[in-house]
Amino acid sequence: MAVIGFGTMGTGIAQTLVQTGYEVIARDIAGDLLKRGLEIIKNGPFGLTRAIEKGRITKEQAEATMSRLTVTVDLVEAVKDADFVIEAIIEKLDAKRRLFTEVDASAPKYTIIVSNTSTLSITAMASATNRPEKVAGMHFFNPAPVMKLVEVIRGVHTSDETIETVKGLAERLGKTPVVINRDIPGFVANRIGVPGMLEAIRLYEENVASPRDIDTAMRLGYNWPMGLWNWRTLWA
Repeated sequence: MAVIGFGTMGTGIAQTLVQTGYEVIARDIAGDLLKRGLEIIKNGPFGLTRAIEKGRITKEQAEATMSRLTVTVDLVEAVKDADFVIEAIIEKLDAKRRLFTEVDASAPKYTIIVSNTSTLSITAMASATNRPEKVAGMHFFNPAPVMKLVEVIRGVHTSDETIETVKGLAERLGKTPVVINRDIPGFVANRIGVPGMLEAIRLYEENVASPRDIDTAMRLGYNWPMGLWNWRTLWA
């Protein structure tokens, strides 16, 4: 497995993979970013140290998990032997298309390339490669080690075999995949969730209710356990 981009989502995805038993090589553009990502996996709020303290894993299991993770700034090194590449870089289409072209040139012909984008076009990314049938979306939710949902997005040319492979990976990671059959902005979860968040902001701006009460209404009235956009940070 190769994870390209080692920020918030990339570290969470890499951690999820190595905890499941996969060998992972993670790549980012600078050594300090890689160092920060490793620190998050070890000592972050959902990291291995916390898991040891809670008795979920042993110290030996944590060490074995970290031994399955390698980091590099060299993109070719990261993808040259990868069966599966997960892109998790900045949410800008031009940057993702450039990366997909570079990955396509360096990865084996059989490699599947997926994007963790939350809203951008999978078809547009796939068109930057010579393997559009092997390109799909694999949208994890933050924090990736905890959240169960993974959206599996079909581009115009994505093959059924690729979709089934991505679904199978999500299931092996302990996630619940949902297949998005049309490559539309926002896919499903964000397409439904973002309008609710915006309406909540309008209600607050119009002094209809407090952030606490808006959050409570959605958590208890509609059983949204996280509320709206983590509103609790506004009144914690």
